[in-house]
Amino acid sequence: MKSIGGINLVKTCPLILQDMPLLASMGSARRLPITTMEDIDQLLGMRMVWYCPNQLGKDGWWVENSPNYVVKDYLAGLANSSIAMPPELAKLIKSFQSGITQPVEAMVAYDTSLKVGLIVDGTKRALTLCHLRQTDQAPLAKGFAAGDDIHILKLSSPYCLSLFFCDFAKLHKLIP
Repeated sequence: MKSIGGINLVKTCPLILQDMPLLASMGSARRLPITTMEDIDQLLGMRMVWYCPNQLGKDGWWVENSPNYVVKDYLAGLANSSIAMPPELAKLIKSFQSGITQPVEAMVAYDTSLKVGLIVDGTKRALTLCHLRQTDQAPLAKGFAAGDDIHILKLSSPYCLSLFFCDFAKLHKLIP
């Protein structure tokens, strides 16, 4: 879901909702710059809308015993080869190693009732930043020095289940 109340979040949040209340009492939206390696570290504990395969090899929000990956666990799986590198992720990592040439943004929905964050858009971009943080910091340092446009759009609300039902269903334990 990339809209709330008919507002296209991808196009309008950076312009309209930056540091402003999100639909009054529903929560808030902030566009947070990533300017240091430590800023990237906050993504490591976030959940993803990618799911661990269950004992039958099935995964997804509707599949039993298929929990959300945590970014740091997914990266550990890539590092030890228990998770295969998706071709799109490998391509993005290679692209970022050559330099960040366009704005980079990931959207995190932070459920204030569960106190958990979930990357709901920009998962590959977030994984790329975290992967480079762990393996090749030079492109990131160069980007930070050049003032590259790297941000996290953080939506905070106790209503994340309603706003992103499929994504938060397992985290609210509605689906095992």
